[in-house]
Amino acid sequence: MRPGGDGVAGEVTFGAQHEGAPGFAHGGAVATALDDALGMLLMRIRRAAVTRRLEIDYERPCFVGRRYDVTATCERVDGRKLWLVAALREAEQVVARAHGLFICVDAEHFLQGDPESEVARRIAGREQQLPW
Repeated sequence: MRPGGDGVAGEVTFGAQHEGAPGFAHGGAVATALDDALGMLLMRIRRAAVTRRLEIDYERPCFVGRRYDVTATCERVDGRKLWLVAALREAEQVVARAHGLFICVDAEHFLQGDPESEVARRIAGREQQLPW
């Protein structure tokens, strides 16, 4: 993923490990690619946020072994609420879309996990700041 316009853009090619029905990318893998794009968008707009709702619309088949373009942008902001959208395209045709509602949180929210994890130790020691 890289900055693209007002959002982020990138590419994905699903492999055999992402296969659902023979030759088709599993819908969960498609959803993961879209969700990852939304997460990268949060990094770009420097917002610490968590997913409240994520909806995926599958519009065309997605195949293993083909290259797809992925984009994500912020549709609107209302206080702590962020409405984000992402799309997976092949040759300008939309294959799948994601619509998500994200809620901004304090960066410390992400320190509630395993305090023994490498990331938590680095953040606690202030060797590394969260990207927001």
